Amino acid sequence: EDSSSDSVPSPKPTSVSAKYDTGLTDKRPLFAQKSLRAMSIRKIQVENKDDAELQRLLKELEEAEKKQKKLEKQIQQAGLVIAEDIPYEEAKSHVERVAIRMQEIGSSEVTHEDKAEQSKLREEYFRLEQDMEKYNTALVLTDEWIEEQEEIEQKWEEDNAADNEEALKKLRRHMPVNVKSLSEAQLCSDESPNGKYLPKMIAKKFKRTNVLQLLRTSPEDIVRMHPSTLENLRVTGLTLTERRAIYAHLKDAGPRWKAMQAEQMTERKWTWYKMMKTNFEENLGSYLRHVAQYGPPGSHPYATRDKPNEGCPLLGKQCHLKADKLIDYDNDYGHSEEAEYEVSSVRKADKEDPGAKALREALELTREKKSGERGTLMKQHYKGKLLQVSLANGSCESMDESIDNMEFLRRKWIEDRLMNGEEVTDELRRKELSA
Repeated sequence: EDSSSDSVPSPKPTSVSAKYDTGLTDKRPLFAQKSLRAMSIRKIQVENKDDAELQRLLKELEEAEKKQKKLEKQIQQAGLVIAEDIPYEEAKSHVERVAIRMQEIGSSEVTHEDKAEQSKLREEYFRLEQDMEKYNTALVLTDEWIEEQEEIEQKWEEDNAADNEEALKKLRRHMPVNVKSLSEAQLCSDESPNGKYLPKMIAKKFKRTNVLQLLRTSPEDIVRMHPSTLENLRVTGLTLTERRAIYAHLKDAGPRWKAMQAEQMTERKWTWYKMMKTNFEENLGSYLRHVAQYGPPGSHPYATRDKPNEGCPLLGKQCHLKADKLIDYDNDYGHSEEAEYEVSSVRKADKEDPGAKALREALELTREKKSGERGTLMKQHYKGKLLQVSLANGSCESMDESIDNMEFLRRKWIEDRLMNGEEVTDELRRKELSA
């Protein structure tokens, strides 16, 4: 007998497209990989072939779901957690509860005499870390949390606005409008509008920490600056008063950069602004905590040998009040405290002839090139030890400053003697001594 005649013929394999065309569902592994939503969309498409508008909407929905799944995979591959939709109050209470318990345990490396208990505590701490990430991520995405942070930010701005504006006025009283075009020696030797001479320490600060020169630059010009110009400004060693002044001056530029941060260059400027603001907030927070503990200026006692536990125990710049007064801006040198800026388009022509101007620009370029080469050699010599490199650069800059000052004063002395002849007045002596 032919056994093949009694056997049941095998069904022909049906293609995926054929099954979709019939609108049937299938529980085989291939279809198990499809989401229920995708299958439902496909079924509606089959049942409503003649409705063009519905077909278009379903197609857009299907494409959106595919894009969403790709984004979810990318987020997971990046090690990020997709936030769950948890109400604000619930997420906040969980964050507080988890934080308290984590503080009780101590850390993920907690030790205990009982090894079983130690293992248990470490496992619990690991779970708490996961819970904290889950609830905190959900918390910061709620509308209530965003509104709360905006209110805190607004209150912080209002509380510090007056002090920031006053700090800005203080610095401008010390700073000529054309500070960028003046050397350290000129800042010290040129008489101020009210007949005073700027101290060397302040002149040096204005030229070395050149981010302060932005105070005499129009905010509109700052907004249009190339990000590398901002990133290369020297910002180390700023006092709290100086940070206040800079923040007050940039208060309008920051929001504009934030609104345009989708553009790559603007994003770099926004990042620089956030860095400046974060450092200011941290510096201000430390200052306020110190004042709250030991008292404000004028009522800030210091610890003594007789009473070592009473008053501020910090010495020198360690005390936040003394650090802020390393450069005292409480004086007035007669320069305008208003928003007056140096604008190149309306600036008066240089008195020097084209040859002298070309020589000065060539010397500045040579000095910058020499400084860059010297910095590279310093890093190689000290094998990347930043502290030693910084100290060495500071010493070299001081020597450069001394040489420049001697050259400037020698030239000025000759000019004054040529103009005044052999007559040496008390006023001339005073200028020479002050320099």
